[in-house]
Amino acid sequence: MSRQSLAGARSRSRTPGSSLPVVRTGKETPRTSFQNQSVIRAFAILKSFCSPQEWVAASELSRRAGLHEATVNRFLQSLIDVGAVVRNAAGQYRCVLPVSPAGRD
Repeated sequence: MSRQSLAGARSRSRTPGSSLPVVRTGKETPRTSFQNQSVIRAFAILKSFCSPQEWVAASELSRRAGLHEATVNRFLQSLIDVGAVVRNAAGQYRCVLPVSPAGRD
């Protein structure tokens, strides 16, 4: 397909802060709200802790949050860096922020 024929099928725009074009095909599902998947995943991990005193392995947090273990490990490192989670010598994690469990306000 030539570039000229693509012009009629798609519109191009630039993502703010990026020099790369974003290709819009017109088939995207409109979002009803703006969501940042990283924030959603981080809170899924934080909400996986049942109590502030509980120490949990990354594999168990992965199971509870429904995320791949590699993803959970990456997020846990970031959460440690910002002081939201601590890690003990046994490699278990504990949330040190007050986060209400899923389904509670």
